[in-house]
Amino acid sequence: MSELLYVCGVSHTSAGIAVRESAALDAEAERAVLRRLQADPRVREAAVLATCNRTEIYVVGGDRSSVQEAPRDALLAHTRLGAGALDRCRFGLWDQGAAEHLFRVTAGLESVILGETEIVSQVRRTAETARGQGTVGPLLTALFEHALGAARRARRETAIGAGAISLSSVVAELVIDRCPSRPRRIVVVGAGQLAARLLRTLAGRGVGELVVANRSAAAAHELAARHGATAVALGELGEALDGADAVIVAARASQPVLTVAAVGRRDRRLVVVDLSVPCAVAPAVAALPGVELHDLDGVQLRARENALGRHRAAQAAASLIEAETARFAQWRREAAAAPLVEALWREAERIRVAELARLEGLTEEERQRLDALSRSLVRRLLHVPAQRLREALQAAPERDVA
Repeated sequence: MSELLYVCGVSHTSAGIAVRESAALDAEAERAVLRRLQADPRVREAAVLATCNRTEIYVVGGDRSSVQEAPRDALLAHTRLGAGALDRCRFGLWDQGAAEHLFRVTAGLESVILGETEIVSQVRRTAETARGQGTVGPLLTALFEHALGAARRARRETAIGAGAISLSSVVAELVIDRCPSRPRRIVVVGAGQLAARLLRTLAGRGVGELVVANRSAAAAHELAARHGATAVALGELGEALDGADAVIVAARASQPVLTVAAVGRRDRRLVVVDLSVPCAVAPAVAALPGVELHDLDGVQLRARENALGRHRAAQAAASLIEAETARFAQWRREAAAAPLVEALWREAERIRVAELARLEGLTEEERQRLDALSRSLVRRLLHVPAQRLREALQAAPERDVA
């Protein structure tokens, strides 16, 4: 096939955070890169995958050396990367290697958090943006469709996305699992970065009311406003716990923040998660009727068990991705064979019609009979050669048909 597929970029596996920050592209910069590549005669198709951990440019072209330089030039023109830093940290993959890379990325096998799901929507958005800019053609359109399909299959047939791994996700999963029904109210004690991540994760899980309690009322109100929660002063924690199903303590304190007095007498279960070091839940709270206490060690153990499960699933997902990559390579070979086979039949038909037209003195019935006979002969004569040509092209290695 005369079309070469190439991906060039930097990711968390090839570059540190400083380089990745210099290579970052916002939505407008991403479109600017696509416009540049669209105007570049070296490039036939282009797409840009830009996330917090990777900036990758996928291109299709006809000449190996020139198509390799086009995405490099675009990155230098539209990012803060210098040529030296880019050349030290960038990776480049061709054809089947490029396809398998995108398939693995989309399935979450190349993510910082193995199996994370956000990458699927990011890959989908990449394809939609490139389509909107008019920079994708048959090859990249098929590549991204196959990648998204492979990711769906990996998540359907393996446990690559099962079990939370990040601390905030593990806590959210734990609280929801341990509550007898969907939590109606969850109280988060603290207003730091961990509390913010917890609120963001819990809000995304569709729990009922979220309440933020903190010593600084201003910090509590500011954090609550960002996540659609209610803010209360730490002194009002006892009232906030009325009707609560869970309380998560993520606050630094020299003395316990959650006390027996704050919890009070309850007629329903209260799931308590203490993420503080040192512990911010009074030891006596665990002995109260209906209280189920989980500390940081227990949460981290759950995260490790989930991570181990994902790593086991990743082996099955990787094998699946290899099979899907092979299917895509087969599709490319079939797509390359089709025009040649069609050209063979088209030329045979042209010769047949021309030769039939040279015959003179035929009746209409004789002409129709010869037309049918010649069609049959051409079909019989070309069937085997056309099939052999198609099989030869489909069996050829990727590097031979690229």
